[in-house]
Amino acid sequence: MKKQVLLLIFIAFAFSNYATPESGVGIKEAVIGYNDNYFYTFQMNNYILGTYYAAKDSVFLLEKELSTGKIKSKIFVNSRHHFDKDANGRWETTISENSDLNFIDYVESKNIKYLYPTISRTFSYRNLKLIVDFTGLKLKLNGETELIVGFDKLEIFAPWVKHYLDTMGGISNKGKYEYVKAFCTIGDSEYIFFTIKGQMSGNYTESIIPIKKSELSLKVLEIIN
Repeated sequence: MKKQVLLLIFIAFAFSNYATPESGVGIKEAVIGYNDNYFYTFQMNNYILGTYYAAKDSVFLLEKELSTGKIKSKIFVNSRHHFDKDANGRWETTISENSDLNFIDYVESKNIKYLYPTISRTFSYRNLKLIVDFTGLKLKLNGETELIVGFDKLEIFAPWVKHYLDTMGGISNKGKYEYVKAFCTIGDSEYIFFTIKGQMSGNYTESIIPIKKSELSLKVLEIIN
């Protein structure tokens, strides 16, 4: 069972291309679940090494405060190094794993309400969209806007978002290219988890924002449920 779960982690974070000529770091997160005080995520770091012939990625298990997103603990899960030493298309991969980590025992010991694998919804319908700007995270439907979370709280969980918005002059997109995207990751009857993703110049990062459903307006709840 433990090996099946760790294999699922690899599959969930798979990338179609392992390398580009640019250098950068990509960070993705997926919600595992939560308990009374913390929520838990898999964090995938994809290191873009500036070459077509090598790439590296790693996975960590994070324990984060529900109220602030502050990391309490970060546990190494595994890492992979992909390389084509002779540039002839014969790729090799070296894998390192945390043999001391028993994921099932960890979930049970932390009394985690298990949600993984999570479902992400982009709200790509023509008249429905999640928007990020300096007022916060908003849901726009048929020209009307509902605030989900204010910018002050948004920035606590995603401290990088101000820099991204400043770079873009306060808007989350230029034309069709979006620098900051928001996704709705379905939780349960008590919490809902939103993912905020920023991307510029080959680098991208994601942050998870947990919100109690009791704090959302009836209109927002009606749409996302």
